[in-house]
Amino acid sequence: MNKAQIAGMWDHLRQINGITMRVVAAIPQGKRDGHPVQDMRTPQELVTHLYTMLRFIAEGAKQGEIPSYDEM
Repeated sequence: MNKAQIAGMWDHLRQINGITMRVVAAIPQGKRDGHPVQDMRTPQELVTHLYTMLRFIAEGAKQGEIPSYDEM
């Protein structure tokens, strides 16, 4: 992977972050813990999962290995 590829991936992650922040801001505070779809994570759980995975991927990239999700 070269610097241009990493820069492209970083830009994509920045865009995802911006979209996510706007979506979260649009959800009323009292509805963030609700289950809009049965047996699915709440909006708050989805955001927590997203940012936990981003951190996990960044730490794995730094260490030179990103284990599969099943190995977590």
